Amino acid sequence: IVNDLAANSYGIEISSNYFVTQNWQLKLSYSYIDFDFDYKDGSSDTLPVEKVAAKNKASFYSFYTVTEDVKWDVMVYYQDSKNPSYNYDPQDGTPSFIKLDSRLSWSPREDLEVYIVGQNLWDHSTRETLYYAEAPRTFYVGLNYKF
Repeated sequence: IVNDLAANSYGIEISSNYFVTQNWQLKLSYSYIDFDFDYKDGSSDTLPVEKVAAKNKASFYSFYTVTEDVKWDVMVYYQDSKNPSYNYDPQDGTPSFIKLDSRLSWSPREDLEVYIVGQNLWDHSTRETLYYAEAPRTFYVGLNYKF
């Protein structure tokens, strides 16, 4: 077995932060990565490693202070398809997806916060990685107390 593979990776990541008003903040980020593999003569490296990572990822966040006590956050994520299994079968990969999460919180006092979160609101589940179960649509409530 000869491991004789040369590789280069290229990428960019950009992000922005914008205050629409004093009470409303938007954040946007995008990342791109690409790989260039050079299989040398005589190499036994035959695995299709080009799709190990998602080439494109993007996220959008909206943080809105409804009142002094109530905040509403919305998060949208996008990820390209990928195949981290190093397998030739494209069915083993993870498809691209868009995920929507939201969080509503209420702080009746400075040391207390009650919140409700909804995750994966656009779809009943999202397959983000190959090796773990799909992330189902989820709702939960929480309480933060600072002391």
